[in-house]
Amino acid sequence: MLRKSFLHIPGVGSATEQKLWQRGLADWECCLANPRQLGPRTQEKIFRWIEKSQRALDAQDAGFFAELLSANQLWRIYPEFKHSCLFFDIETTGLGSDSDYVTTIATFDGREVRTFVHDQNLEEFPDYISSFALIVSYNGKCFDLPFLRREFGGFYLPAAHIDLRYVLARLGYRGGLKACEQAMGLARPAELQDVDGFLAVLLWQEHLRATPRALGSLLCYNVHDAVNLRWLLQRTYNLAIAQLPVEVEPLELEPAPAVGFKADAELIRSLLQ
Repeated sequence: MLRKSFLHIPGVGSATEQKLWQRGLADWECCLANPRQLGPRTQEKIFRWIEKSQRALDAQDAGFFAELLSANQLWRIYPEFKHSCLFFDIETTGLGSDSDYVTTIATFDGREVRTFVHDQNLEEFPDYISSFALIVSYNGKCFDLPFLRREFGGFYLPAAHIDLRYVLARLGYRGGLKACEQAMGLARPAELQDVDGFLAVLLWQEHLRATPRALGSLLCYNVHDAVNLRWLLQRTYNLAIAQLPVEVEPLELEPAPAVGFKADAELIRSLLQ
Protein backbone atom coordinates (compact mmCIF):
# COMPACT_ATOMS: atom_id res chain seq x y z
CA MET A 1 0.00 0.00 0.00
CA LEU A 2 2.76 2.43 0.84
CA ARG A 3 4.20 2.33 -2.69
CA LYS A 4 0.74 3.17 -4.02
CA SER A 5 0.43 6.15 -1.70
CA PHE A 6 0.82 9.79 -2.69
CA LEU A 7 -1.05 11.24 0.27
CA HIS A 8 2.17 11.81 2.21
CA ILE A 9 3.49 14.21 -0.43
CA PRO A 10 3.01 17.82 0.77
CA GLY A 11 0.16 19.44 -1.13
CA VAL A 12 -1.34 16.14 -2.29
CA GLY A 13 -4.72 15.49 -0.69
CA SER A 14 -7.21 12.67 -1.12
CA ALA A 15 -8.75 14.21 -4.26
CA THR A 16 -5.38 14.51 -6.00
CA GLU A 17 -4.37 10.99 -5.00
CA GLN A 18 -7.65 9.70 -6.42
CA LYS A 19 -7.00 11.54 -9.71
CA LEU A 20 -3.55 10.00 -10.00
CA TRP A 21 -5.00 6.53 -9.51
CA GLN A 22 -7.76 7.23 -12.05
CA ARG A 23 -5.11 8.15 -14.63
CA GLY A 24 -3.57 4.72 -14.20
CA LEU A 25 -0.73 5.93 -11.98
CA ALA A 26 -1.33 3.18 -9.44
CA ASP A 27 2.04 3.39 -7.68
CA TRP A 28 5.38 5.20 -7.59
CA GLU A 29 6.85 3.07 -10.38
CA CYS A 30 3.93 3.75 -12.72
CA CYS A 31 4.20 7.44 -11.98
CA LEU A 32 7.91 7.56 -12.82
CA ALA A 33 7.33 5.56 -16.00
CA ASN A 34 4.55 7.84 -17.28
CA PRO A 35 5.69 11.44 -16.82
CA ARG A 36 3.39 12.71 -19.58
CA GLN A 37 0.40 11.99 -17.38
CA LEU A 38 1.49 14.90 -15.19
CA GLY A 39 1.97 18.58 -15.82
CA PRO A 40 5.60 19.82 -15.75
CA ARG A 41 5.38 21.46 -12.31
CA THR A 42 3.41 18.59 -10.78
CA GLN A 43 5.79 16.09 -12.33
CA GLU A 44 8.86 17.77 -10.84
CA LYS A 45 7.34 17.92 -7.37
CA ILE A 46 5.94 14.39 -7.29
CA PHE A 47 9.05 12.85 -8.82
CA ARG A 48 11.21 14.57 -6.20
CA TRP A 49 9.05 13.24 -3.36
CA ILE A 50 8.86 9.75 -4.83
CA GLU A 51 12.65 9.65 -4.88
CA LYS A 52 12.76 10.83 -1.25
CA SER A 53 10.13 8.25 -0.32
CA GLN A 54 11.99 5.42 -1.99
CA ARG A 55 15.21 6.36 -0.21
CA ALA A 56 13.37 6.47 3.12
CA LEU A 57 11.79 3.08 2.47
CA ASP A 58 15.12 1.56 1.46
CA ALA A 59 16.59 2.92 4.69
CA GLN A 60 13.61 1.58 6.67
CA ASP A 61 12.92 5.09 7.96
CA ALA A 62 9.36 4.77 9.27
CA GLY A 63 9.62 8.20 10.86
CA PHE A 64 9.82 9.85 7.43
CA PHE A 65 6.31 8.66 6.59
CA ALA A 66 4.98 9.19 10.12
CA GLU A 67 5.83 12.89 9.89
CA LEU A 68 3.97 13.27 6.59
CA LEU A 69 0.87 11.12 6.97
CA SER A 70 -2.05 12.06 9.21
CA ALA A 71 -2.75 9.90 12.25
CA ASN A 72 -5.74 8.23 10.59
CA GLN A 73 -3.71 7.28 7.51
CA LEU A 74 -0.67 5.75 9.20
CA TRP A 75 -2.13 2.26 8.72
CA ARG A 76 -0.62 2.45 5.21
CA ILE A 77 2.92 1.88 6.48
CA TYR A 78 2.28 -1.29 8.48
CA PRO A 79 3.14 -4.01 5.89
CA GLU A 80 6.48 -2.39 5.09
CA PHE A 81 7.48 -2.20 8.76
CA LYS A 82 5.66 -5.15 10.36
CA HIS A 83 8.98 -6.97 10.83
CA SER A 84 9.99 -4.24 13.31
CA CYS A 85 6.63 -3.45 14.89
CA LEU A 86 5.73 -3.55 18.58
CA PHE A 87 2.15 -3.66 19.85
CA PHE A 88 1.92 -2.42 23.42
CA ASP A 89 -0.49 -1.51 26.20
CA ILE A 90 -0.04 -0.26 29.76
CA GLU A 91 -1.97 -0.53 33.00
CA THR A 92 -1.76 2.09 35.73
CA THR A 93 -2.98 2.88 39.23
CA GLY A 94 -5.30 5.60 37.95
CA LEU A 95 -5.99 8.17 35.26
CA GLY A 96 -3.01 10.43 35.80
CA SER A 97 -2.87 12.12 39.18
CA ASP A 98 0.55 12.96 40.58
CA SER A 99 0.57 9.78 42.64
CA ASP A 100 -0.41 7.42 39.83
CA TYR A 101 2.16 5.17 38.17
CA VAL A 102 2.50 2.43 35.57
CA THR A 103 1.85 -1.01 37.03
CA THR A 104 2.31 -3.35 34.06
CA ILE A 105 3.15 -3.16 30.37
CA ALA A 106 2.38 -5.89 27.84
CA THR A 107 4.07 -6.04 24.44
CA PHE A 108 3.82 -8.24 21.36
CA ASP A 109 6.27 -8.06 18.45
CA GLY A 110 4.44 -10.55 16.25
CA ARG A 111 6.47 -13.43 17.62
CA GLU A 112 6.92 -13.01 21.36
CA VAL A 113 4.82 -11.67 24.22
CA ARG A 114 6.73 -9.80 26.92
CA THR A 115 5.54 -8.22 30.14
CA PHE A 116 7.06 -5.58 32.38
CA VAL A 117 5.94 -5.17 36.00
CA HIS A 118 6.45 -2.34 38.49
CA ASP A 119 9.17 -3.15 41.03
CA GLN A 120 10.22 -6.18 39.00
CA ASN A 121 11.51 -5.34 35.52
CA LEU A 122 9.65 -2.21 34.43
CA GLU A 123 12.92 -0.30 34.02
CA GLU A 124 13.86 -2.58 31.10
CA PHE A 125 11.01 -1.30 28.94
CA PRO A 126 12.63 1.87 27.48
CA ASP A 127 15.59 -0.04 26.05
CA TYR A 128 13.29 -2.71 24.65
CA ILE A 129 10.86 -0.40 22.84
CA SER A 130 13.70 1.66 21.37
CA SER A 131 14.77 -1.25 19.16
CA PHE A 132 11.60 -1.08 17.01
CA ALA A 133 10.84 1.05 13.97
CA LEU A 134 7.08 1.19 14.55
CA ILE A 135 4.85 1.02 17.63
CA VAL A 136 1.09 0.41 17.76
CA SER A 137 -1.34 1.27 20.55
CA TYR A 138 -4.95 2.15 21.18
CA ASN A 139 -5.30 5.69 22.56
CA GLY A 140 -1.59 5.62 23.31
CA LYS A 141 -1.00 9.20 22.19
CA CYS A 142 -3.35 10.56 24.84
CA PHE A 143 -2.87 8.03 27.63
CA ASP A 144 0.00 5.54 27.39
CA LEU A 145 2.76 7.81 26.11
CA PRO A 146 2.20 10.68 28.59
CA PHE A 147 2.29 8.12 31.42
CA LEU A 148 5.45 6.50 30.06
CA ARG A 149 7.23 9.83 29.64
CA ARG A 150 6.43 10.72 33.23
CA GLU A 151 7.45 7.27 34.46
CA PHE A 152 10.79 7.15 32.68
CA GLY A 153 11.58 10.79 31.99
CA GLY A 154 13.13 11.52 28.61
CA PHE A 155 13.62 8.30 26.68
CA TYR A 156 13.76 7.31 23.03
CA LEU A 157 10.51 6.32 21.35
CA PRO A 158 10.24 5.12 17.76
CA ALA A 159 9.23 8.01 15.52
CA ALA A 160 6.37 6.07 13.92
CA HIS A 161 3.34 5.36 16.10
CA ILE A 162 0.04 4.01 14.80
CA ASP A 163 -2.66 4.89 17.31
CA LEU A 164 -5.59 2.70 16.29
CA ARG A 165 -8.06 5.00 17.99
CA TYR A 166 -7.68 7.48 15.10
CA VAL A 167 -7.59 4.86 12.36
CA LEU A 168 -10.70 3.09 13.65
CA ALA A 169 -12.58 6.36 14.17
CA ARG A 170 -12.06 7.16 10.49
CA LEU A 171 -13.84 3.91 9.66
CA GLY A 172 -16.70 4.64 12.06
CA TYR A 173 -15.56 2.57 15.06
CA ARG A 174 -15.48 4.58 18.27
CA GLY A 175 -15.32 3.93 21.99
CA GLY A 176 -12.81 2.00 24.05
CA LEU A 177 -10.60 -0.81 22.81
CA LYS A 178 -13.00 -3.58 23.91
CA ALA A 179 -15.96 -1.84 22.27
CA CYS A 180 -14.08 -1.68 18.97
CA GLU A 181 -13.06 -5.33 19.30
CA GLN A 182 -16.66 -6.39 19.85
CA ALA A 183 -17.94 -4.24 16.99
CA MET A 184 -15.42 -5.88 14.66
CA GLY A 185 -16.22 -9.41 15.83
CA LEU A 186 -13.31 -10.16 18.15
CA ALA A 187 -14.35 -11.89 21.40
CA ARG A 188 -12.32 -12.15 24.59
CA PRO A 189 -12.38 -15.11 27.00
CA ALA A 190 -15.49 -15.21 29.18
CA GLU A 191 -13.57 -14.44 32.37
CA LEU A 192 -12.29 -11.18 30.86
CA GLN A 193 -15.57 -9.92 29.42
CA ASP A 194 -16.25 -7.56 32.32
CA VAL A 195 -12.66 -6.56 33.08
CA ASP A 196 -11.82 -2.93 32.36
CA GLY A 197 -9.25 -0.35 33.41
CA PHE A 198 -10.90 0.20 36.78
CA LEU A 199 -10.85 -3.51 37.59
CA ALA A 200 -7.21 -3.60 36.49
CA VAL A 201 -6.50 -1.07 39.26
CA LEU A 202 -8.28 -3.32 41.78
CA LEU A 203 -6.29 -6.35 40.60
CA TRP A 204 -3.06 -4.43 41.16
CA GLN A 205 -4.19 -3.49 44.65
CA GLU A 206 -4.91 -7.16 45.33
CA HIS A 207 -1.43 -8.01 44.06
CA LEU A 208 0.04 -5.55 46.56
CA ARG A 209 -1.91 -7.38 49.27
CA ALA A 210 -0.28 -10.62 48.06
CA THR A 211 -3.57 -12.07 46.86
CA PRO A 212 -2.80 -15.24 44.88
CA ARG A 213 -3.32 -15.03 41.10
CA ALA A 214 -4.09 -11.29 41.17
CA LEU A 215 -0.99 -10.36 39.18
CA GLY A 216 -1.52 -13.21 36.74
CA SER A 217 -5.11 -12.07 36.16
CA LEU A 218 -3.96 -8.50 35.57
CA LEU A 219 -1.27 -9.60 33.13
CA CYS A 220 -3.75 -11.83 31.32
CA TYR A 221 -5.97 -8.79 30.74
CA ASN A 222 -3.04 -6.57 29.81
CA VAL A 223 -1.59 -9.08 27.33
CA HIS A 224 -4.95 -9.51 25.61
CA ASP A 225 -5.01 -5.73 25.10
CA ALA A 226 -1.62 -5.89 23.40
CA VAL A 227 -1.99 -8.98 21.23
CA ASN A 228 -5.48 -8.02 20.03
CA LEU A 229 -4.01 -4.86 18.54
CA ARG A 230 -2.39 -6.87 15.75
CA TRP A 231 -5.69 -8.45 14.72
CA LEU A 232 -7.41 -5.06 14.89
CA LEU A 233 -4.73 -3.40 12.76
CA GLN A 234 -4.79 -6.15 10.15
CA ARG A 235 -8.60 -6.08 10.02
CA THR A 236 -8.60 -2.28 9.84
CA TYR A 237 -6.03 -2.34 7.04
CA ASN A 238 -8.21 -4.68 5.00
CA LEU A 239 -11.31 -2.55 5.57
CA ALA A 240 -9.40 0.58 4.56
CA ILE A 241 -7.98 -0.81 1.31
CA ALA A 242 -11.43 -2.13 0.35
CA GLN A 243 -12.56 1.50 0.14
CA LEU A 244 -9.85 2.45 -2.36
CA PRO A 245 -10.11 2.35 -6.18
CA VAL A 246 -6.71 0.65 -6.52
CA GLU A 247 -5.99 -3.03 -6.03
CA VAL A 248 -4.07 -3.78 -2.84
CA GLU A 249 -3.40 -7.26 -1.50
CA PRO A 250 -5.20 -7.76 1.82
CA LEU A 251 -3.39 -8.96 4.92
CA GLU A 252 -3.88 -12.38 6.40
CA LEU A 253 -5.53 -12.15 9.82
CA GLU A 254 -2.95 -13.92 11.94
CA PRO A 255 -4.14 -15.88 14.99
CA ALA A 256 -3.38 -14.56 18.45
CA PRO A 257 -0.42 -16.12 20.26
CA ALA A 258 -0.60 -17.95 23.56
CA VAL A 259 -1.14 -15.33 26.26
CA GLY A 260 0.89 -17.15 28.90
CA PHE A 261 -1.30 -16.04 31.83
CA LYS A 262 -4.65 -17.20 33.16
CA ALA A 263 -7.28 -14.96 34.71
CA ASP A 264 -8.83 -16.09 37.98
CA ALA A 265 -12.57 -15.97 37.27
CA GLU A 266 -13.52 -16.29 40.94
CA LEU A 267 -11.26 -13.42 41.99
CA ILE A 268 -12.60 -11.24 39.20
CA ARG A 269 -16.21 -11.99 40.18
CA SER A 270 -15.47 -11.06 43.76
CA LEU A 271 -14.00 -7.71 42.72
CA LEU A 272 -16.97 -6.96 40.46
CA GLN A 273 -19.44 -7.32 43.33
